[in-house]
Amino acid sequence: QAVITLLAVEKSVRKRGLGRKLLGEAINICRHNRMKSVLVTTEADNAVATMMYKTFGFKIDDRNTERTGKTTLCLSLETGRDHNARLPATVEVSR
Repeated sequence: QAVITLLAVEKSVRKRGLGRKLLGEAINICRHNRMKSVLVTTEADNAVATMMYKTFGFKIDDRNTERTGKTTLCLSLETGRDHNARLPATVEVSR
């Protein structure tokens, strides 16, 4: 099992597909290394990140509310049996 603890893109270069590219490569590395699943967390109000994870097939497993009142989502992706498979879509990165 792999855990992605932080995936962030600098604000000035967002909207170029960099987050999708990073996540796709991370998933491919996990598959190549025979990880059975990938776990991520994100703030519940981060709709952009949540949607990106869902487009890669992540499912919401849990929702936690911190003492501060912030709610986080725990998402997981089963990597499947074909650990050498590449993700079907390539992401073009514009400059």
